[in-house]
Amino acid sequence: SSGINAEWPLRPGIALPVCVWLGNWRHSLVLTAILCIPGFVLVVFPDSPQSLVARGKPRAAHDLVSYMATRNNTHLHNFKLRRVKETKLGYRDLLFRHPSVRNLTLIMMWVWFTASIVNYGMAYISLNLPGSKVANFVILGTVPNVFEALVRLLLVDRCGRRQSLLGSVLVSGIGLLLILILHYAHLSQLYLTLPLFLVVKCSSGMTFALAYLITLELFPTVLRQQAIHACSTIARLGSISGPLLALIDKLHPGLSVMAILGVDVVCFVLTLHLPETKGRPLMDSYEDLLRFRVMFKSGHPGVEVRSLINDGEDSTSSEEIEARRDATSFVTFSN
Repeated sequence: SSGINAEWPLRPGIALPVCVWLGNWRHSLVLTAILCIPGFVLVVFPDSPQSLVARGKPRAAHDLVSYMATRNNTHLHNFKLRRVKETKLGYRDLLFRHPSVRNLTLIMMWVWFTASIVNYGMAYISLNLPGSKVANFVILGTVPNVFEALVRLLLVDRCGRRQSLLGSVLVSGIGLLLILILHYAHLSQLYLTLPLFLVVKCSSGMTFALAYLITLELFPTVLRQQAIHACSTIARLGSISGPLLALIDKLHPGLSVMAILGVDVVCFVLTLHLPETKGRPLMDSYEDLLRFRVMFKSGHPGVEVRSLINDGEDSTSSEEIEARRDATSFVTFSN
């Protein structure tokens, strides 16, 4: 998990100088297309066991699972693969129907949005800084991400995911506040603002990586991919807001940083309601997620999911709970 986005610092540090050297956007586009050609090797990757079972190839799925278990030094004996039942329940129902799961989904969406708008917003706003635009962009795109990766390696497994996320969001807010103070105090010299931009970019990169990691650990296997897709879609809203924020900053200096600071403050408050996922086994089913939420809210590990349903937090019937279990048991193993 600590290697997430490890290659990110290379992108602005290499891509932007190369594009400036080429000088023509058509040449840059052709170079990008050439670099994408090796991606066709993905067509030789094996299909997933779930897809193989759904396509009527249980033997191939069985062999693939055995191969993966062997590569992971795990021995499975007498396991069976089962094709799931047809269901009308989609991922939108599973992510947003139950209040507890809906709250987690909305909080993680806001965390992703915050990381994106802070990262891309400050990158575009940095174009308004004095000095060379290319040099500022390369420095802000390379140095913070290298430092962020080192800090994350030290903190994420020692302090936990939630505490590390709170720290990164807090540091972003403090940096944005200092940038505003320098602006309204008419002290916006490059040697004062650039270090603060570096701090904000570093912390926002750490927020992005931690948001990805927490989403992977927080949602069960049956919802993990859908949760990543939903949160990533919301994050794109933050990234496309970057040019708009740069334009606003050019017309009304300080207003865009103030807006980003407001988003960051809301993110800090919402992050306080997230559970810690460090050291917890990954969940597999929708019912595991409901049980985890009950344990987190009540503090009693023995509480059953049914008690949450019966206490009136969700009006879901027992038949629909069974349907959810069938809908979210893609491939089951029976040792």
